[in-house]
Amino acid sequence: MEDGLEILGAGAADVRPVWQEMFGSVQERGDLLALDPLIEMDRSLLDLSDLYPGVLEVFAIGDELWALPVGANPRMMYYNRGMLSLLR
Repeated sequence: MEDGLEILGAGAADVRPVWQEMFGSVQERGDLLALDPLIEMDRSLLDLSDLYPGVLEVFAIGDELWALPVGANPRMMYYNRGMLSLLR
């Protein structure tokens, strides 16, 4: 999947969007830096407990965080339990 970094050139972007689908390849290629050292520098700037853990885990490898989510699109399904019981 093309992600546009080739056009910018190495080191040209300090912050850029990384979609979940491309995260693994971009991280493996070495185009991202682990964020943990930056977060540790000043804990008052970012409280990771403010973010949903499941969303945050998407951008973590092992104990290292490589990207921050800017949003989440949870998928859910609502159903009528009474209607489903009629199918038995």
